[in-house]
Amino acid sequence: LPQAIRSLQAGLAIEEQHLELNLATLAEAQRQAYAATLMGSTNSAISLHLQIAPDNPEATKLALTTLLRRKGRLLESGLNSLQVLRQNLTPEAQAMLDQLTAKRQALAALVYNPPTTLTTAQYQAQLMQLEQDANQLEAALARSSARYQAESTPVEIATLQEQIPAHGVLVEYIRYRPYDATNPANSWGAPRYAAYLLFPDGRVEAVDLGEAAAIDAAVNAFSRELRQGALSVSSLTSLEAATRNLQSRIFDPIAPYLTDLEHLLISPDSELNRIPFEALQTEAGGDYLVQRYQISYLNSGRDLLTLDVTEPSTTPALILANPDYDTADSAVPIAQASSTSQPDTRSLGDNRRSIELQDLEFGPLPGTATEAEAIADVLPNATILTEAQASENILKTVAAPRILHIATHGFFLENANPSSPGSRSGLAVVLDENAPTNSPVGVAVENPLLRSGLALAGFNARSSGDEDGVLTALEAANLNLFGTQLVVLSACDTGLGDIANGEGIYGLRRAFTLAGAETQLMSLWLVSDDGTSDLMARYYDKLTSGMGRGEALRETQLEMIREGERYSHPYYWASFILAGDWRPLE
Repeated sequence: LPQAIRSLQAGLAIEEQHLELNLATLAEAQRQAYAATLMGSTNSAISLHLQIAPDNPEATKLALTTLLRRKGRLLESGLNSLQVLRQNLTPEAQAMLDQLTAKRQALAALVYNPPTTLTTAQYQAQLMQLEQDANQLEAALARSSARYQAESTPVEIATLQEQIPAHGVLVEYIRYRPYDATNPANSWGAPRYAAYLLFPDGRVEAVDLGEAAAIDAAVNAFSRELRQGALSVSSLTSLEAATRNLQSRIFDPIAPYLTDLEHLLISPDSELNRIPFEALQTEAGGDYLVQRYQISYLNSGRDLLTLDVTEPSTTPALILANPDYDTADSAVPIAQASSTSQPDTRSLGDNRRSIELQDLEFGPLPGTATEAEAIADVLPNATILTEAQASENILKTVAAPRILHIATHGFFLENANPSSPGSRSGLAVVLDENAPTNSPVGVAVENPLLRSGLALAGFNARSSGDEDGVLTALEAANLNLFGTQLVVLSACDTGLGDIANGEGIYGLRRAFTLAGAETQLMSLWLVSDDGTSDLMARYYDKLTSGMGRGEALRETQLEMIREGERYSHPYYWASFILAGDWRPLE
């Protein structure tokens, strides 16, 4: 066993060097394809620990270290490339960035407002050409960024544990495939979930949670019952049963290690990204977890190392609410951003339409106007844009507002050509879980960052000056939010997207992180206009009184629970989750 651990450790160290080099110099599609080739060794490290040597401290350390170094790595590499480019922008790089932004805008327009004069073949040819052009620009930008990047130091457990709050714990969930070296013909088992717990004193605990299929089914049942929000006895009974089932699978096994703790730093994986842990219970019929713990969400525990690496905000808060979906004003009544606002550096993928997107329309949200007024009372210097001025054109000119609050319709559209039931979709590669995990199976999938977005002024007419009123997640990643401390998307489904194991959700949540936002407050399901407005007014009142970004949300949720009535149902208070920095605004 010691020799096996040493051999695997040496191989992982070599892979880490190659991974760092490739992530710094490749375009996103190539990054993901390369990272997929390393899944086998990641699964091997976790399997060695959990299946063969659960009590071996060296195996424990190797498994957690591998998990911390690789989980969420693609998101981090894209974010780092953007930061480096912004700090070392050359005229040549600026020209390439401008070209890439133009390509993405053209792509979004082609998807959401396709010309009626094009045949299907011509339409697909234009999409393919845009993708090829963008890939070339991405690769060139990645190489430009790599020239300035300092040599990074691989993450170590000892460094990370120092960033965990007192009375807190990092909970790293992972979906993995167990490896059985004694069965060469069928060495990879069915996917499973596990949880690794890292404490401030460096102690590590790990628990295998069972087969992923059963846990994913429990997640779907829990989410379905929560979204209904019904108060009938039968509905509440069904919700309690679904809650208990999921809780027994993903929380009860780690609960014995959480005694006397107050703060859970949760890094979900795969389908666990779709649920609010706050709405689970400590026991059947007992307190909700939000009543026992402060819960913060991270893409990876590695995020703790960059919480203090921030840039100053350049403008006051900006509130966009109650857009006029039929008419847009392309005038810019606020200070324009620098022309160096940065796009993300990712592949556009296969961009076939999910549905006839040109037929998608939204109705007004008058309650968001009241919401904006209530927030403005506690943010006196905020710029408020409503109706025709709540436009895509104006939003794209903004430079790092301290707070960005967008109250409008959000959407996430299903893939027009989903992969097989046993596969997990990423941005450019689908990995078939029944195939060997050390070699990716490339399957063209529709780009999830084009299927997530926000509806702004002019959306229904697909007309907003030289824009179309549709801010896709792909375009949102182009915003310049380095210095923005909080993004609030007060809209339905803004926290949803496609799941990629180890990489979180490809949707608006990922896009605003890439744009530079420190913290995102987003919704997992549609809540009534008045219910959302009430929650937001309470949240900002507490936030501006000095509470932390996470504490303010928790206190708002506790307040709604204590008051009883319909708003005490988790359908109302658990719909929003906060990801990123939980501490007070600076």
